[in-house]
Amino acid sequence: MQIRKTTQMSPMDFITQCRICHAKQKLMDDLERPVGAIAYMCSYPSTSYLIKWFK
Repeated sequence: MQIRKTTQMSPMDFITQCRICHAKQKLMDDLERPVGAIAYMCSYPSTSYLIKWFK
């Protein structure tokens, strides 16, 4: 309940937002690393799943 009060998001939305921000930062910092590797590093099961949430 505390997460919702602090962020105005559900816990799942908060976690998803954190993962997306982490993936975005990794993509910008490491242009040589494949998107699939970054998806894996951010706990996404596949590149397509990361892309789905990234849009």
